[in-house]
Amino acid sequence: MLLFAEAGLAPLRSNQAIIAQSRKKIALISADYRRQLHTERAETAGQFEKMRQEVVKQQHESDLLELKAPQNGVVKDLATHTSGTDGNPGTSLMTLVPPQALLSCNIRSK
Repeated sequence: MLLFAEAGLAPLRSNQAIIAQSRKKIALISADYRRQLHTERAETAGQFEKMRQEVVKQQHESDLLELKAPQNGVVKDLATHTSGTDGNPGTSLMTLVPPQALLSCNIRSK
């Protein structure tokens, strides 16, 4: 009877060993997968930060491309009428006449 009981336990022990081995394999696969995800996350975070800095840089450059007047007024003596024209540093592009400025004129009559 004891032999019969032992013989019945052998497949059970074999199956338990297979289950334990499978659990170890699953743990190794899970650890490897987590390590891979961590590496990809670190790479993606680096790329994201690089792109964020590039966006800040491009926004700053875009802000520098826009010509802004220091005050409201009427444009007089515009130096160029062509879109995209390059100008030299220090060159006067236009004269801005404030709206509240007093205008004077010399009139001659004949």
